[in-house]
Amino acid sequence: MDFQLNFYGSPGCDLNFLLNASVRLNLRKERRDDLINVYYKTFKETLEFLHYENIPTLEDLKYELRSRELYGLFALCCFLPIVTMPKELSEDNSIENLVNEEFARLKYKKVFAQKRLQAQLKYGLKRLEDMGVLNEF
Repeated sequence: MDFQLNFYGSPGCDLNFLLNASVRLNLRKERRDDLINVYYKTFKETLEFLHYENIPTLEDLKYELRSRELYGLFALCCFLPIVTMPKELSEDNSIENLVNEEFARLKYKKVFAQKRLQAQLKYGLKRLEDMGVLNEF
C-alpha cells in the first residue's frame, strides 16, 4: 500500500490520477470510457457490499471526474515524469544534486526528452485544453 497521497475525497481525484499517471497512452485514447465503466462497476459493487446508502450513479461519477480534471493535470505533469523515468536517469537523483540548478536543468531536459513521455504529455495537455480545463486557472 502507498499512503503518501492519502486523503478523503472524491473518486474523481483517484480516477483522474489513475487515467493520467498509470494507463498506457493507447488505452487512454481507445478505451478511456471502458476503463471508467469498469472502475464504476467495481466502485458500485464495493459500496453495495458495504451497505452504503445513496450510491452515486455513473453520471455522478463522470461529473466528479470532469470537475476534478486538475488532479489529472497534476498526475500528468508532475507525477508521470517521475514514475516513467528510466533507471539510468534516476541513479544520480538526490536532494544534494537536485538543488544544483545546472544539474536539475540538465536532468529535466533528459527526462522530458523521452519520446513516450512527450507523447503522453502532448495527448493529455491537448485533451485538457480542448475541454477548457487549462482556462480554469
